Amino acid sequence: MEAGRGGRGGAARVWNTLRLNAGRRLQQTAAARLFALCLALLSMKFALFAVLSAMVSAGCASQHSHTVRPASQDGLELALQSSQADYIQWRDSGSKSPAATGYGHGFGGGCKSDNADGCAGLESITVTGSRIVDTDLITNNQEAGVDEGGIVKKMGSLLLVLRQGVLHVIDAGAPGRERFELLHSHPVVADDSRDDLYYDEILTFSGGAILLGFDFVENAAQLFVFKLDASGGLEPRGRWQLKVDDYFSGNDSGARIRDGELVLSLSFSADSLLKDTWPFAARVGTDGEAIEVTRVDLLAPDDLQVLDGLGTEPQVYAFLRCDLDELLQQRLACTRSAAVANAGASTYIAADGIYLADYSWTAQAWRRPDFDPWMARWTGPEPGDYASRVLRLPQNRAEAPAVVATTGLPNDRFGFKETANGLYLIGSERISDDAQRNLLQYIPFSRFRARTPSQTPAEIRASIEGEIAFLRFDQTSAWLALEEAGGDDREDGEYQPGTRRLHRLPLDGGPIQHLPLPAPVERVELLAEHVLLMGSVYRDGEPQDLRTVLVRRDDAAVGPLGHWPGMAADLSSRSHSFNAARLDDGTELAGLPVLAPDPPKGSRYYREDLVEDLLVFRRAGDALQLAARVDMQHTPSDCELDCYGWYGSARFFAFGERLFTLSGELLKELRFDRGELHETGALRLREN
Repeated sequence: MEAGRGGRGGAARVWNTLRLNAGRRLQQTAAARLFALCLALLSMKFALFAVLSAMVSAGCASQHSHTVRPASQDGLELALQSSQADYIQWRDSGSKSPAATGYGHGFGGGCKSDNADGCAGLESITVTGSRIVDTDLITNNQEAGVDEGGIVKKMGSLLLVLRQGVLHVIDAGAPGRERFELLHSHPVVADDSRDDLYYDEILTFSGGAILLGFDFVENAAQLFVFKLDASGGLEPRGRWQLKVDDYFSGNDSGARIRDGELVLSLSFSADSLLKDTWPFAARVGTDGEAIEVTRVDLLAPDDLQVLDGLGTEPQVYAFLRCDLDELLQQRLACTRSAAVANAGASTYIAADGIYLADYSWTAQAWRRPDFDPWMARWTGPEPGDYASRVLRLPQNRAEAPAVVATTGLPNDRFGFKETANGLYLIGSERISDDAQRNLLQYIPFSRFRARTPSQTPAEIRASIEGEIAFLRFDQTSAWLALEEAGGDDREDGEYQPGTRRLHRLPLDGGPIQHLPLPAPVERVELLAEHVLLMGSVYRDGEPQDLRTVLVRRDDAAVGPLGHWPGMAADLSSRSHSFNAARLDDGTELAGLPVLAPDPPKGSRYYREDLVEDLLVFRRAGDALQLAARVDMQHTPSDCELDCYGWYGSARFFAFGERLFTLSGELLKELRFDRGELHETGALRLREN
């Protein structure tokens, strides 16, 4: 089963969260003293602005008035204070709300030089040429040209499977010389560290592989780099410890491969930088200790773009783009771009750009006597109380940042789409206590390159009312499913979650198509020329049956309802749990995890202890046919019972004509022949 958005459950994670929160409370006391000192400087406001202008004069000021690039630690403090001026004034005006000082925790050390060039920073490089091999792509990636991390990856003739701290290497052979053999299993986490160190993702590229994990003892992310040696094996090429917050998200990846570079997304409280505790990285030796002489700083003050209108809890959103060849040479050489924005910002990594969208409180909001920024963020801001925007981060030092005003609150990463001409996004805004509207907006690339500032918001192409249940973009449309309005959807007297309302919003601004669905759905995915919608039938509060609907992407024709009794599919938010394949003869297949059958009476296992099976469907016209329910049941190892799969544990994937299902510690190969699936091999990756 998948983890939920925003955190990792389980006893070890809960304990570490409690431990970190205790540390945060101690650090907030120090932060309060720091802000008190900053407040004493407010009387020198105009003098400080002059100093700030001098500090950013060396090419650091943005072409737009929306951002400032500080040149030093002092410049950063002044920039943050200036950007939070409205909040500080509101806080000191007698508000009964507790004064927030952020939730950062120190990273230890960091750059302390007023001159950024005097710090031992990461080497700045220019990366060209893609290292993504198309024939190796087996993940349900959401962006063309961007490969996301996953628990199973292909690298040439090898399959890499990451399960519970062990990296398994399988020889798959070559076309015409297929093999299916476990070469070796490489433990990347010692048994006694399994509750503290988690490796979550694999990324592969031409010549190597990278594991991304998080160490809760050191409070640091880890990169474990491998090189493909001459014999086809994996040679470790260094383990890097990055002193940053946990990257985990219930519906996103922490790392990507794009254009010959590893892209890492980091987020942490700006409060930690005010304490002069900047994130850094160092290689880890065989004893697990950081090697001090290899230490490099991950950020410096002049890497940051400080947005205006910061509120109670400004956050740093940083992106490291690290050269893959340098990683294979045991060097961390990265270009850096980062912004200080408001908490809860959305980030979007596309093939050609990196974007950040947030919103700031307006003067109208700060002046209202009943305004509470914490409560407003929790319940949803009132119209007129906020201004939203999207920032395209610079790809290099020569490129200036650009901020464009938008309308409505940003959605998650699925609410953005970069095309050849510009950026599309969906913003949502409340229009009454019980209604909201969703706005399809377009920003041409020329707006991000403009030499003169403009307050003109993004062009609105379409508007539709309702609360978004889920959404996806394709190249021509945005597909929005909206929550049901008024009354529960019930079947046999029991509430059925999901929605029957699907809408197609053409990106060119054409008429919106409203598509009634024959049953409630809870999830959407793209399947070649169709949109696939899935939902469950619930009995006694538990999912029991699966339902599917296909919608043609060209004319929005809705296909017939598919009903699969006794198959409770895993409809979690993580996009990688679903995958699709297209065979040489045009056959389209789709795979999805399904909960295991109830164990027999007297079994010592519960249903939730058992690994998931895989459903494999075949598209037939505008409907799905079940090709097979692949039995993946096996006696769970001790770790399978005790260890949680934060990124899920079941996958369907394919390359060429070869099909595979992975669940728990069992990997199977299948063949599709004459309309049927046949099992051709099985590997148990780990025995008790």
